[in-house]
Amino acid sequence: MKIAEATILIPMTILIIVSIIGLMMKFYDDLGIQIDKHIDDRREIYSEAVW
Repeated sequence: MKIAEATILIPMTILIIVSIIGLMMKFYDDLGIQIDKHIDDRREIYSEAVW
């Protein structure tokens, strides 16, 4: 019985870890895109400002 539980537990653990890593990579990729967009928006705003 313990062998059957281990054969299910280990692949499920690996699957969960890989899923979490994938979600983190997607989050940071979207965050990087958003940061780049904000940097471009700030450059545009400050270039139009009259000092």
